[in-house]
Amino acid sequence: MATIKQKLKILATQPVLTSAGTPQLITSISTVVSSYMIEAVSTNTGSVYIGDSVANTTSTKAHKLVPGDILEVIADNYEHRKCYLDLADIYFDGDTTGNKIVVSYLQDQETGK
Repeated sequence: MATIKQKLKILATQPVLTSAGTPQLITSISTVVSSYMIEAVSTNTGSVYIGDSVANTTSTKAHKLVPGDILEVIADNYEHRKCYLDLADIYFDGDTTGNKIVVSYLQDQETGK
């Protein structure tokens, strides 16, 4: 059986919440990844909420992260198909303007995915 090698790079971004109560994109630039990890910065003064465009403090569809919490998401190779996630589809909100998250992710250096 042949071995497939992929050269991955680890990247990170640290978006700052500009207006509490208003979900904002993690990035407006399409960033296709195979996995990501979001950490609510430990010095935040409130929780952050991760999800789609309705991810806010009252949404039942958001993942709530208190300061220091981490959310990890890995794209599953459903039925042997290579699956990806786009960071431009993920929103965050928070209890306090100025709260931060750290988004770390892996990308294939050859394909950018």
